[in-house]
Amino acid sequence: MRLNEIVGSGSNQSLFESNPVIVTFQGNAEDLVISAPVIRNLDSGDKFNQMPNIIVKTKSGNAISAKVDVLKQEGLFPSGNVLNDLAEYNASGAAASVSKFAATTVASSVAVAPAGNAKANKGKVVVQGENVAEQQLQYWFQQADKETQTRFLNWAKSHK
Repeated sequence: MRLNEIVGSGSNQSLFESNPVIVTFQGNAEDLVISAPVIRNLDSGDKFNQMPNIIVKTKSGNAISAKVDVLKQEGLFPSGNVLNDLAEYNASGAAASVSKFAATTVASSVAVAPAGNAKANKGKVVVQGENVAEQQLQYWFQQADKETQTRFLNWAKSHK
């Protein structure tokens, strides 16, 4: 998982994106709530990257024991190798590793995209009561010039 927050205010806003965080826990039949601290500025984001604080609880409020670690990534496009990085991490025996996931390969983990303009069925991702996708869309929309905003709005209207 990654923590994404818009930090700062006014014209000094920027997008903080955490390093990838690995959280392992033993699930049960009850819905779970995964929470992280609110990142208000880049300093608190840097602190989170150094020592991520993730809390896992059941929907009824019971704490679930969890192991948390940061996935180290390297290269020009570090997110491009996330499946291989996860497999290597799980093979390493690190704090939050799961050894039976160590053999995961890119080929066995690739999802097939729907054909044509069909929409994939996706659940809504809500972190601490906020719709992350909506927050990111708003941020990037505000960063775009007027022409790009207009093109985006036309695209969005045609894809309802």
